[in-house]
Amino acid sequence: MLKQAKFWLPVVYAAVILFNLSGADDYNIVLFLTSPPLWLHEASVTVRSYVRIPLAGYYLITLLFWLIAGWGIDGIANKLRKRINTRNE
Repeated sequence: MLKQAKFWLPVVYAAVILFNLSGADDYNIVLFLTSPPLWLHEASVTVRSYVRIPLAGYYLITLLFWLIAGWGIDGIANKLRKRINTRNE
């Protein structure tokens, strides 16, 4: 479990959330740099004008994003490991 991306990516992002909640990230720069869903939301003027998401919503959406990304990375890594192991046999 400790060698899997689906564990570490959400844990690192939880540390970013705690850093943001501590008040050390006044302008939410670290939060913005580690949140691809926030990039998409801020990039679209139309979406930004019609959709208001509270800060807790950003936390949850991005945490789910990193969990899903970790599952994807682990799935790809497992397929590559299986492919390498079958070639070596």
